[in-house]
Amino acid sequence: MKRLKRAGGVPSAAEWEIQGMLTPLVEALTDPDGDRRWDNVRRFLAECTSPPLLARLAARLVELLGSRKASTRRRAAASLAQIGSSAVPALSLALLKGRNATLKRAAAGVLMLLAPRLPLRQLLDLSYDVPITASLTNDASVRAALATLEAVVRQALEAHAEAAAAGLG
Repeated sequence: MKRLKRAGGVPSAAEWEIQGMLTPLVEALTDPDGDRRWDNVRRFLAECTSPPLLARLAARLVELLGSRKASTRRRAAASLAQIGSSAVPALSLALLKGRNATLKRAAAGVLMLLAPRLPLRQLLDLSYDVPITASLTNDASVRAALATLEAVVRQALEAHAEAAAAGLG
């Protein structure tokens, strides 16, 4: 497998090519026309079966959650929510290493939307990651968003437990 980054974190030619190919997808999935955007995401998810491609696309959309433009953040969040559980790793990484509070709050918001329909494994991962991330942040608004996310994850875990108990009974 080719290395996609050279020493020092500089992207390789292959990485630049991949990112260039993702740009039209990102533009389609953040289209200002809501109906067209939903259709684009639906069509893409129906045709894309590549987890690495979904992961890279989610990472690019997560970057847009830190945009200064609220409309860009909203469109990226909507597409990430529609992508679903494939976006969780990129969103979780943004919580921990995001470059600004806007990005971290938006990532937490998308995860709150996703939590009720996430598989148990991802909920368990979030139940460990979110409190750790909260303990590492200095921004009160991010801590508040993470506290809300933690409560939503806890509710989703309880729903999984209730469903499992009902299935046993």
